[in-house]
Amino acid sequence: MPLNNKTQGTNEDESPSEEYCHFCYEEGEFMIPNLTLDMQIDRLANMAIENMKMAESEARHMAEDLLPGLKRWK
Repeated sequence: MPLNNKTQGTNEDESPSEEYCHFCYEEGEFMIPNLTLDMQIDRLANMAIENMKMAESEARHMAEDLLPGLKRWK
């Protein structure tokens, strides 16, 4: 997810996170610490289908392209 002042998660000191969004990271901790990459791909694809009205194949392709490159999944 592109980060801006509306989408950024927060660090432990409540400053905006430069790396993680508010869906994943709050107060310096991952909201779902045991989340796997495959689980997150499913979550992001479902969010895109529901909120952005994307086709399932397009949403899954987007999630599979985007997520593996993020710091948490490297």
